[in-house]
Amino acid sequence: MKITDARTIWHKLRSAILGRTVTNERTASEVDSLLDGTLHEGVTKELFDFGRYLLDQNNARDAAIDEKATSIVGYSAAILAFLVTRESSWTHSPAKLVALVVIAALAISASAYAGLALRAARNWNELSEATWFPGDTHFLSDEDQLRRYYLTAMHQVHQENHKLVNQKADQMIWAQISVAAASILLGSILFGSAVSSLVGHL
Repeated sequence: MKITDARTIWHKLRSAILGRTVTNERTASEVDSLLDGTLHEGVTKELFDFGRYLLDQNNARDAAIDEKATSIVGYSAAILAFLVTRESSWTHSPAKLVALVVIAALAISASAYAGLALRAARNWNELSEATWFPGDTHFLSDEDQLRRYYLTAMHQVHQENHKLVNQKADQMIWAQISVAAASILLGSILFGSAVSSLVGHL
């Protein structure tokens, strides 16, 4: 199998598992060209309001992902803690010992992916005071010019944060798949053990 074929298969598999986010982006030069053109003041205000809405949406989505990531870490820790308490009784059965290793690996993987999603918060972009007070006084001469300057800055921050949120979402999907697989495997083993014990007492 060629390397390109393997990559194509991997990309298709990844899209099937993670889904695919479609965004129609504008380059910085396109935005600058648009804002340098003749726009009615009301139009720049509408663009500004919509840009602020997009930034708020990114912030809300990022906060929701962080909340889920924290929960996944908690679930993973609970699974690992349960395995530690069961370790002595499971080591007598080779099948259960293998299951213990697989479940632990899945729980650790889920926690690692969730941790990566949380770590990405350090790369979050914010509008700074340098944006708030532009160095070029040309933008301070007119309210509409200042709004156009802010629009350029908002566009840049939105694009960077949107990519970061999508990356975090991918990591969280892997984390959720891992913790779900660990939970299903653990539940199946406990259910099987309960049924065996029940049958043995009949």
